[in-house]
Amino acid sequence: MKVGIMGTHGVGKTGFALRMAADMKRGHPGEQVGLVTETARKCPFPVNQDTSVEAQLWIYHTQFAAEIEATALNEILICDRTVLDAVVYTEVAGFRGLRAEMLPGAISWMGTYDELYWIRPGMDPIGADRFRDTDPEYQKKVDAVFSRWIKQHKIPVAQCIFGEKGNR
Repeated sequence: MKVGIMGTHGVGKTGFALRMAADMKRGHPGEQVGLVTETARKCPFPVNQDTSVEAQLWIYHTQFAAEIEATALNEILICDRTVLDAVVYTEVAGFRGLRAEMLPGAISWMGTYDELYWIRPGMDPIGADRFRDTDPEYQKKVDAVFSRWIKQHKIPVAQCIFGEKGNR
């Protein structure tokens, strides 16, 4: 089983992923449960509003590689981000040519997730952590692209959660 968690930054995806992984370990004793953490935090290039083509390519390909490796090692895999996330941020950055190259592969890859969760912004402000962009307008732009593409590409979201961060 492979679960993908997608959405803009600062909405509680990591906390949700950690709780889900813990629940899966309790509910599936004897099965290996893995977690692919957000690859963007490891990117050697600037990200968020200062991103570059190189950064978006690095994040996109690193997410694929991390999921391929973790799938081989685990019966149950929770992915804190999906490959689509990197393409959404590429779109928001204005790299239309790169987005056009990346999107078909990402849409195809979305079929590898058995369940998809979309976490959307709630009322809580984005917490400053020296990595996330705290601009709420930037967060809204990212979320709007997710919304449009989920509808346009008929991405099967198991559950859409609003304001998950505030429910910790």
